[in-house]
Amino acid sequence: MNAMQPLIHWFQRMSLRERLLLVASVWVLLLVWLWLLLGKLSPEFHDFQRYGKVLDGQERKLTQAEDARQSYEQAIMNIDPQRTYNASQLFGRVDELVRDDIPDFDINRAQTESSELFNFYRVRLSIDRASLEDLIAFDEKLKAESPYLTLTSFTLRSMPRDPRQLDATFEIASFELKTEALQSSN
Repeated sequence: MNAMQPLIHWFQRMSLRERLLLVASVWVLLLVWLWLLLGKLSPEFHDFQRYGKVLDGQERKLTQAEDARQSYEQAIMNIDPQRTYNASQLFGRVDELVRDDIPDFDINRAQTESSELFNFYRVRLSIDRASLEDLIAFDEKLKAESPYLTLTSFTLRSMPRDPRQLDATFEIASFELKTEALQSSN
């Protein structure tokens, strides 16, 4: 005798109404169980999707690595390490550029940020009571020093008593190619 025979016999002895209630209850239990199972699997599914996106991004970066390496080598070849400025050279060069035209100025100490290949330096130059022509002339001098000196921010205020006299703040940046990076790329 089969192990299922008593269950089949018991099910057949039930009325139609009891059978429908039993089948509906089994379906409800199955649906609740599936719902709970999906609720537990949902975070894993979202993690799987997120990791897939991360892997796609990393794969994209890896496919672009050769292009980035070629761009880096081209940029290094175009940079003259003798023309890059360290912190004190930046301070001195900005002082030299501004001193010719503008008598009243103040230069803050250079701030430094380092990366694997470069040291980046920023100085803040405050100019008091200058004419617009003098500021334009200074800006042109900065542009001539590009890409070794760059203007990263600029603010301008006119004097209340004489609007032709201007106060200006320049933030000027430079970079220095690390000699170790230059030697390792050769």
